[in-house]
Amino acid sequence: MSTTPILLDFATAAAAGPALAGGKGAHLGFLARYGLPVPDGFVISTAALEQVMDEELAMVARQAGDDSRALADFRSRLEAMPLPTDLAAALADEIKRRGWENIPLAVRSSAPMEDSARASFAGIHHSELNVVGLDAIAAAVKRVWASLWTPRAVAYRRRLELAEAGMAVVIMPMLSAVAAGVAFSCDPVSGRDDRVVINAVAGLADTLVSGQV
Repeated sequence: MSTTPILLDFATAAAAGPALAGGKGAHLGFLARYGLPVPDGFVISTAALEQVMDEELAMVARQAGDDSRALADFRSRLEAMPLPTDLAAALADEIKRRGWENIPLAVRSSAPMEDSARASFAGIHHSELNVVGLDAIAAAVKRVWASLWTPRAVAYRRRLELAEAGMAVVIMPMLSAVAAGVAFSCDPVSGRDDRVVINAVAGLADTLVSGQV
């Protein structure tokens, strides 16, 4: 039996790095370590999806290739599966321990190559906001996993010649945001690294990152 942890607090996520905590999970851990005001949260590690993706399921994913219908069938199959027993139990215990059973949560994608030197995956993978209750959390986690196999995610990995298809999941409470957005330490249009570019909207940033605004 694997001893790789399936749930990580942010301190453990920072120590584990992106391979286990994904890009978002690891970087949130780094920010918390450096004293920045990061909301509380935890990470479902990449080991959880690896546990789900047995040899048969992995073969089905490979055979789907970039065929949109086959990928949709695979995502439906993955989303219909129950969470592994140990993950479901650990998740229920963690949510109860934190008193989060009835509060809105963000369930966020956190792939190992996200926000890395080589790839951003901005807007590629799925995240869900205002998720309430264990059943809804479990369903959202599976939809986040499944977003690895959308046509755009497969095409993005192929374009950058990335073989990996792992996914961690960050879970944290929703904030009542007055404004939210994305800050770039390098100008994404010109490539200049002597300026910071901030794109922001009123309220939550989901409309911004989805391209609606």
